[in-house]
Amino acid sequence: MDSLSALQSEVAAWVHRNFGDAPLLDQAAVVCEEAGELIHHVLKAKQGIRLEENHSDGMRDALADTVIACLAFASIAGIDLEQALADTWFLVSQRNWKPQETNSCTAPPQ
Repeated sequence: MDSLSALQSEVAAWVHRNFGDAPLLDQAAVVCEEAGELIHHVLKAKQGIRLEENHSDGMRDALADTVIACLAFASIAGIDLEQALADTWFLVSQRNWKPQETNSCTAPPQ
């Protein structure tokens, strides 16, 4: 695989060949469906039930299906997902999710 953009082009061509001009709402539903399969395997593995299913393989497959569905959604919406990921990752990577330590002897900055 050369790049995410190249894969997005391949996925877009495949979607067009198989489904024509898929409506954006329909593709958003596919993204949710695939994400639902992912949470199914995560939850059942955590609960220790439905052990006849290989939850590790199911998670791997569902995660890949979700990304493929997202690539299709991005293509329909006219979004370069590789660029969107880079732009958004830059913003997210600047966030600090750990609580700030405060010194109880000093007043908070104003």
